[in-house]
Amino acid sequence: MRCRNWTKRQHENPLRNLPGKWASFILRMSWMHIVNVAGNCPYFLQDFGSAIWMVATGSPFSLQNAQAAKELGRARLDSGFFPSRWERGTPAEREYMKAMAVERDGGPTKRAHRSTSGKSAQALAPSRASLISKGIIYAPQRWCIAFTVLGMAILIERQRQLLED
Repeated sequence: MRCRNWTKRQHENPLRNLPGKWASFILRMSWMHIVNVAGNCPYFLQDFGSAIWMVATGSPFSLQNAQAAKELGRARLDSGFFPSRWERGTPAEREYMKAMAVERDGGPTKRAHRSTSGKSAQALAPSRASLISKGIIYAPQRWCIAFTVLGMAILIERQRQLLED
């Protein structure tokens, strides 16, 4: 909750100094849209927040501005942030990430061990350990794994064809 309040202040504070009257409902709606799209991730909030300033034609921000910012922000993340993580993986690690992506970003998963080409957990351990050391995945509890950033699984699914070698 503390992070969410800080995020809201960071979105609203620069707006208070702008000329024109800000409609609190529209401000709240645009802010909520950006926060929901960014999933409260500070890096994503910064990127989507920057995008709304780029696409807005005036003050106050509208929900349409927030929706356009979502598209611009997502395109920027898809062309830089996510692929850079994907490209750091070896072919075996990419297969592991693809198996994780099947589960989406619904939280930690145990199935990647079972769904990757029928390999045992022991055979997958080196890929898993390497991805953890690279900061691409983490193990929140024993036998569970998750991507360190929200949206990685969705990107892998959405751009599977583009990311394949």
